[in-house]
Amino acid sequence: MEYGSPLDINIPDGSTMKAGEDFEKIWRIRNTGVCAWDDGYQLVPVASSSTRPGDTNPLDAANPAWEVKTLVQPGEVVDIGAKLTAPSEVGEYSTCFIMVNDRGVYFGGVVCVEIVVKSD
Repeated sequence: MEYGSPLDINIPDGSTMKAGEDFEKIWRIRNTGVCAWDDGYQLVPVASSSTRPGDTNPLDAANPAWEVKTLVQPGEVVDIGAKLTAPSEVGEYSTCFIMVNDRGVYFGGVVCVEIVVKSD
């Protein structure tokens, strides 16, 4: 199971956000594997970085961040996304995600969102 190179639809890496701002990051990916994606296929957070020590989910990503709602056949393109919240503290933050199938097997590449929170 694989997916093609993701395309950022919005929120380019390094985007500036207001403290506490809610936003949704969206990527467009192609199912380049041989299996259809159906119920149970999800996008889950797997890594992050933060200027706050010990913060493993600085953008408050839900787990799962996204779930397949309609069948995605091999070769088809789908927009996936994650609803996130910018931290209240100034700094640079990122959270990365990966797809997982209905058997708990991770596949494809990692997609990340990187933002900068600045003071007003």
